[in-house]
Amino acid sequence: MHLLATFVLAAVAVADPLSVSGSVTDSQGNSIPGARVFLEPGLALRLIEGELSADGSYYFGGLRPGLVGVVALAEGRMIGGASVEVGVDEPSTGVAIRLGAAQSIAGKVTDPRGRAIQNAQLSGILLQGENPVGLPLRKLSGFGFEVPTTDESGEFRFDQVPDGTLALKFTHPEFAQETVRDIPSGSTDIRATMDPGVLVQGAVRARGSQLPVARAALLVAGPGRESSTAIAVTDTRGQFAIKLKPGRYACQASSAQYRSPGWESMNITGRQIVQEVTLYVAGSGSVHGRVMDARSGEPIANVRLALEAFENTVDMTSSGPRGGYSLLASEGPNVLRVVEAAGYRTDGVMSLKIEVKQGQSSEVPNIWLAPIPPFKLQVVDAAGAGVAGAVVTLLQPSQYRWRKTDGKGMLGLDVVNLPSSGRVVGMAEHPTENLGAVFALDVTQGGPGRVQLFPLSSVRGSVHAANGKPVPGITVGGAFQEDDASEPILLWRTLSRNNGSFAWEHVVPHLALVCVASDSETGYANSIPFNLEPGSARDVGRIVLESGEKADSMYGERTDWKRLSHVAGPTLPEGFQGPALLMFAGPNEAAAVVDALETASTILANDSVAMVAVMTDGARVDTATIPVVVGLAPGAARTYLVNDTGAIVLESSGMPPFSVIRRLAGGAAFE
Repeated sequence: MHLLATFVLAAVAVADPLSVSGSVTDSQGNSIPGARVFLEPGLALRLIEGELSADGSYYFGGLRPGLVGVVALAEGRMIGGASVEVGVDEPSTGVAIRLGAAQSIAGKVTDPRGRAIQNAQLSGILLQGENPVGLPLRKLSGFGFEVPTTDESGEFRFDQVPDGTLALKFTHPEFAQETVRDIPSGSTDIRATMDPGVLVQGAVRARGSQLPVARAALLVAGPGRESSTAIAVTDTRGQFAIKLKPGRYACQASSAQYRSPGWESMNITGRQIVQEVTLYVAGSGSVHGRVMDARSGEPIANVRLALEAFENTVDMTSSGPRGGYSLLASEGPNVLRVVEAAGYRTDGVMSLKIEVKQGQSSEVPNIWLAPIPPFKLQVVDAAGAGVAGAVVTLLQPSQYRWRKTDGKGMLGLDVVNLPSSGRVVGMAEHPTENLGAVFALDVTQGGPGRVQLFPLSSVRGSVHAANGKPVPGITVGGAFQEDDASEPILLWRTLSRNNGSFAWEHVVPHLALVCVASDSETGYANSIPFNLEPGSARDVGRIVLESGEKADSMYGERTDWKRLSHVAGPTLPEGFQGPALLMFAGPNEAAAVVDALETASTILANDSVAMVAVMTDGARVDTATIPVVVGLAPGAARTYLVNDTGAIVLESSGMPPFSVIRRLAGGAAFE
C-alpha cells in the first residue's frame, strides 16, 4: 500500500536547454551537398529546420526532455531519420543519419467498393523494427517537399523510401485515415482501402472557465500503434473536426499553455453519422528531480517514472545517466510514481503529491531506492539431497530465461524487478526425471530458500460455448493464486484443439490450481479447482465461455518451418529432421526471445532439438547463437513444438517448461 506525502514546492528556474546533435551523411560517411535536416519536437508540433555544416553535422538546442524525431532528406536519396530520447542530464550526441540509395514503393488507394480515390496523400511512413522511426511526410510539405499523392486512378508512387519494413499512413479530407503495415521496401502492388468513417467534431475547453482553446493540437491514437495516430487542430473558436473509423481510441489535446491531463478514451460507435466530443485541458507546468541509490548514494539511470493528475497519466519518462528526470505536469495537484526500477525495490516507495503552478517548473526532493538483495535457492529431491542441474523458471516476475542449479542444487537469483508483494515465485524441474515443484521466496527473510521436487501430474478438459459446441483455438492456462490479494500466476498455457479439448502432462502437484480459458470477446472462465497428488491425472470436464469466439488450432497440422528465410545465427545442418521449438517474436520481445532460446539450447545440450527464433512485424536481430528466421505465426499461438515429421504437437505462449522440451528431445509422443 502506497503512502502519500504532500509537497507544495516553490517554482525554480528551468534547467539549461538540452540538445540533439549528430550528422547527415551518405552510406560511406561523406557529407551530401544540398541535404536538409529537420527536428520534430512532438507529434502535434511543427517541424523545425536545422543547418548542416560542411561536414554534415547538425545541432538542435533549447529542447525539453522527451521523445523527438530527427528527419533528413536529399534529392535522389532515401529519406531517413532517427527517434531520440532527450534526457535531462546531458545532450544527445552522435545521432547519425545515413542517406543511402533509395527504394521505391507504389500502389493504389480505393474506397470500400473498389473505386479509386484521387488526392489521397501518403502523409507519413513508420520504419518498423526494434527502434521505430517516424517520417512525417505531410509536415515536410511546408518546406517544399512534394507529398506523394494519388492520381485520378488512385495510384501513387514514392521513390525515396528507406530499406526495411514500413507502415504507411494515408489521409484524405473525405475519408478516415488509413494505415497499412508490414510493407517491405520495394513493394509496387500495395493496396489501401480508405473508409468514409465517422465525422467526429467538438471543442477543446479549459477546465473551470470553460473557455474555448484555439490552436490546440488534438492527437487521436488507435490501439497502441504510433502509426495510427491522427492529428487535428482547433480553430479560433476552439472547435475541431476529424474523420475516424469506428473503434476505440485514446485522445489528448495540447496548446502552448494548456494540455490534457493524460489520455482520454473515446469510443467511435459508427451508429451516428456525426459524433460530438468535448475535451478539457488544464494549465501546464513541469516537475524535475533526481533518483538516487539509498545504499551507495550514487544516481540511478533508467528508472521509469509517471506523473498523474485527474486520475490520468500526464507524462512518463526515464531518469538520465545522473539520475535526473523532468516531466510535464498539469496545473494543480499531481502525483509522481515510480513505475519501474530495474534492480531496485519499489515496494513501500512513497508517491509524491506535488502542487504545480502554470508555466513553472517545480523541483522534487530526491527519490531514494534500495537495491534488491540477491536470493538463494536450493532444489532438493525426496531424500533431501541437492539436485544438480535442476532448471528454474521465474513466474513472478515473469521471465523467459531458464536458470540451472550448481552441483549442490544451489542457485543465486538476481531479480531485476521485484513484485509489489516482495515475493518471488518460480518453478523448479529435474534435469532428467519428470519431477517439479513451485516455490516462493520472500525478500525480507534471510537465508536460502528450499524446494523439494515431486512427480509431475497431468490434466485434461475441454472448452465449450454456452450452446454446447466445442470451441477451438482458445488459450487455456494452469493458474494459481499465491494469496487473496495477488494476481493469478500462470504456470503454463496451451490452446484448445479443433474438438475443444486440451491437455497438459506436466502439472505441479500439491498446489491449488484452476484451468483458465480466455478469449478476446467475453473474457475468461475457470474450471473447477483441483489439487493433484504426485503422478496423478485429472479430467476437469467442460469450461464454458459465454460467447465462445473461436480461433484456429494448428494442433496436428504440418508446417514447413525449415523453408523460412534465415537472417541470423547458425543454419541448421543439411537434411535436419529433428523436432523444433519455434518462438515467434515482434520488435519488443525479439531480444528476450533470442536470449531465452540461446540459454535453453545451452542447458538442454541436445542438438536433436532445434531452438528457432522467428521474427515478425519488422523485428530484427543481427547476431545469435541459435537460428533466427523471418516468418508469420501459422495460428493464434506464439510458441510451437514441432515433431520430426513437421507436425505441431503443442501450441503455447512464452517459453515452455523444461520438462516439455526434454520430452520432445527424448522423442516421446504428445497426447
